[in-house]
Amino acid sequence: MKTFITFLFSVVVAGVWAQTSLETPKNDYNLSVSESNLAIKPGESRNVTITLLRSKSYAKGTIKMSTSSTLPKGVTVLFNPAEGNFESTVATIAVTSEVPSSTFYVIVSSEIYGKVKGKTLKVTVEGSSVVSVRD
Repeated sequence: MKTFITFLFSVVVAGVWAQTSLETPKNDYNLSVSESNLAIKPGESRNVTITLLRSKSYAKGTIKMSTSSTLPKGVTVLFNPAEGNFESTVATIAVTSEVPSSTFYVIVSSEIYGKVKGKTLKVTVEGSSVVSVRD
């Protein structure tokens, strides 16, 4: 029984150590998003929380958020905050009523000390309010 408990403890400690090392990298940083598949109706917007996990060497660096992809006409992405020293930011993805039903990808990027990392968001515009007229 003692061997089993020792084994179980070792597995738990190893699992926690592996999980921690994945979340907070050594001499680097990572970012995660609250959701990566978004469905937005024309004329509406959605918020995505972006969390930055930084090692001590990146802890004091200024973060600059941006998009690394060309956005379709009528789509905007705003970050709050967009620049500074923060642990998380909110990206608001807004779609005007003129955007037709479609699916596209948005790459949200962060930069610290010249190092750039990004995450891809899949955005689906549902139920277009655009009316097409044919002759």
